[in-house]
Amino acid sequence: MTLKINKSTTLTATLAASAHSATLTSAVFDNGIQVPLTLEPESSTKMEKILADITGTALTNITRAQDGSSDVEHTGTPTIGMTSDPSTWSRHLIELAGWIPAQETWAYASATTITVPSGATSKYSVGDKIKLTQTTVKYFYITAVADTTLTVTGGTDYTVANAAITSPYYSEATSPVGFPGWFNWTPTLSASGAMTYTSTTVYISKFRIEGRAATIQLGFTGTTGGTLSNAIYATLPVNLATTPSNDALLIPAHILNAGTRVNGIADFEVAGKIQFRQEALGNFSAGINSRGYFSGTYEI
Repeated sequence: MTLKINKSTTLTATLAASAHSATLTSAVFDNGIQVPLTLEPESSTKMEKILADITGTALTNITRAQDGSSDVEHTGTPTIGMTSDPSTWSRHLIELAGWIPAQETWAYASATTITVPSGATSKYSVGDKIKLTQTTVKYFYITAVADTTLTVTGGTDYTVANAAITSPYYSEATSPVGFPGWFNWTPTLSASGAMTYTSTTVYISKFRIEGRAATIQLGFTGTTGGTLSNAIYATLPVNLATTPSNDALLIPAHILNAGTRVNGIADFEVAGKIQFRQEALGNFSAGINSRGYFSGTYEI
């Protein structure tokens, strides 16, 4: 398809495949963030749609191969234009719906941490949502911010790979386009004292974060045994801001004690865990079908 070119210029040099910066021969485009452009729009085989940040003649944070085009090498001084192709502008609007381009380099630090330029504490907050690309698009919540480090969680759905990070975005919107909202996690189940908790099954374990509030949905079952005690533990997807003590934060929970339904409570007195107990605080009985169900919110 031949596109109508509104403004155009050329690049000063060959743009290699997978390159993410380039220089324009002349500053014909207005400065902007993730502006839709087309490389070699006159070519039926090498036309590529991109998004790029524009500052004068500098193109940075180039997102390649948009709208079904291919990331290819553009040799010599290839033409680059701003087109009136509706699909490009539609893609641009969707891409930015609720997302703010980070306009900086992010790098892998660990499966749950990302290295960012200094000054992160004045730009990002706990509870912010982020979006990045490592071959595929990944989503995370920010759970802690240091000067050059973001600690993130995608539960068991997404982890940060030891690979290049491209197209980083962040969002403070409630529901930016594409963000899943709820994430899965795998709790570790255990028991207090010398009580055993075996043959466990987790029915549901999902969480979401809004600001500094984490909401979890958790349901599980197992077999109690050993020297009986009064609590079953499940690890949390994100730790509490402060671990309360002396039953300061008790929340009603559904509990089966070896198959018998009892009034139950859940609390967070053990660091990094939620504990399930009978309201009367007695020991669990030995047997199968000792269950806990909980839906609630806590501060992170």
